Amino acid sequence: MTFVSVNKNLMNNHLSESQLRKLINIYYGDKVKYDDLGEFEQGLYDFLKEEFPSPERLKLALAEVTQSGDLSKDFFDMAIGFQNAAVEIASFLLEEKKNAYLDTFIFPMTYLYRQALELLLKSLYYQEIKTSSDRISFIQRTRHDLSSLYNEILSLSINKDHEKKGYTWLSEFFRNISIFDQMSDSFRYPFKFEKVEDVFDEKLTMKNIFEERRDVDLIKLSNKFILAFALIKRLFEETTITPDEISYTENLEDFIENPGYSTEFLEEGGGYKQKSVFGNDYKRITINRFADAYSECATHLYQKHVENLAANSIRDFNSFFAVCYLFRNAIELSLKGLSMKLLDKDEAIKLIRSKKHNLYWLWKATQTKHCEGPMSSINIPHPEQIEFYVKLIHEVDASSSRFRYPADNELNSYYPDPYRYHWGIHYYLLSTCFERLRNTEYIIDDELESREESRRDVQI
Repeated sequence: MTFVSVNKNLMNNHLSESQLRKLINIYYGDKVKYDDLGEFEQGLYDFLKEEFPSPERLKLALAEVTQSGDLSKDFFDMAIGFQNAAVEIASFLLEEKKNAYLDTFIFPMTYLYRQALELLLKSLYYQEIKTSSDRISFIQRTRHDLSSLYNEILSLSINKDHEKKGYTWLSEFFRNISIFDQMSDSFRYPFKFEKVEDVFDEKLTMKNIFEERRDVDLIKLSNKFILAFALIKRLFEETTITPDEISYTENLEDFIENPGYSTEFLEEGGGYKQKSVFGNDYKRITINRFADAYSECATHLYQKHVENLAANSIRDFNSFFAVCYLFRNAIELSLKGLSMKLLDKDEAIKLIRSKKHNLYWLWKATQTKHCEGPMSSINIPHPEQIEFYVKLIHEVDASSSRFRYPADNELNSYYPDPYRYHWGIHYYLLSTCFERLRNTEYIIDDELESREESRRDVQI
């Protein structure tokens, strides 16, 4: 084939010289027979040729993940990428000042900030503790809990300033985050599971996380996260705080002596275009609103990266893992939203609970249960396309961890060898998977609405 094949190897493996030559063939019409390409290859071909108008531009979008073998450094590097992505989303929100963004982008933005802190705290621990058994035990003890992670850092006695007000502030800030979001899921999903007792047995139900209206000050929220990150980063050996890491904040040393912010996590306030208003009392927070926010944030970060490439920008934040994870979570949310539309509520809850982050089995089980259930007369359009893309993404990241951490819970590296990738390929395949799912939901929504209108007409 004179062009690359669209399969898991295109995302999962190091992009070879042979594959790169095949990508460049798109600029030489006589080398690629477009009509002979498969449906999925044609889509990628069209996207790359429009997005990158020359071989030089195409090559600029190549990048490589090279892990150092030092777990602390690998976690540190990924933390910087997530932190820079979060700061970019915060800046975008405050520049655009659109309510539609302000009220939904806060969820992926907060997750990015939170994930950056989790990665940084783990990196600091790994800098001090070298044995694998101690590191694995640490993961099992703390999991995603920022307060527990920070307490482990305190136990190492590496911070001579730990009793100063700034670090007391940090400890309390982490405690307040953990009260609300101990397991790092409150800003990834708009619901949580609860067990309820009925007359005969116990069953699961979904409860919305954000019920009451909140008017959260975005500037304060962002600044607190930036300060927390800087305070932890300051504890590393041979590292410096760059000026742009403390946007909107006072001098860090002054803050350590006299913190200028409360330790409240989701502090309310802010000007009309500087706050996020959410909660079911204000406007219902649906799975689809979460999914769209994650997808749109990923698209913004990708577009920012491409703009930087075109401008030969020296300062380009490495948002690759953040972009991939945001899309991956958007896809997971959309699949769960699809199951809620097509299945009986209790059946959908059981499916979502049991399949968790497994994209492929979320899709397959939804298909199977749908065919057997009360909505079976509604056809899922182009199921073969959805299955292709969902399976592709699932085979790259089955556990929803590969784009969030450099290693698994047993400390096995996700990237033991140099891994070259192309920004455009990852963006196209992830965004296309999401778009196929969302378009399917729109079609189903139209069908359901049409049926409801017909039912009302009959009653009249």
